[in-house]
Amino acid sequence: MRRLTAPGHPEKDGWVSLALFCNMAFDSAAHKHTADAIREGHPGLLALGYKAPDADGFWRFPKYGYGRKLAELHPDTTPSGSPA
Repeated sequence: MRRLTAPGHPEKDGWVSLALFCNMAFDSAAHKHTADAIREGHPGLLALGYKAPDADGFWRFPKYGYGRKLAELHPDTTPSGSPA
């Protein structure tokens, strides 16, 4: 792989594109809605640790991603989350 993707290799662009395509297909299930892919047991999303959404179809994260709240809401933020 190192030789095929090395700078100056005449087929580098093709091999890099193939590697990116394979990675995208495994990781993202880009051709499906994420919730459907998880429900169907998509191996890449499961390997990455994606969990199914709540019963209403929304994902909620009770724990903050960095172990702490990143910022307080701006006081002018509307109930829908839009800036005022």
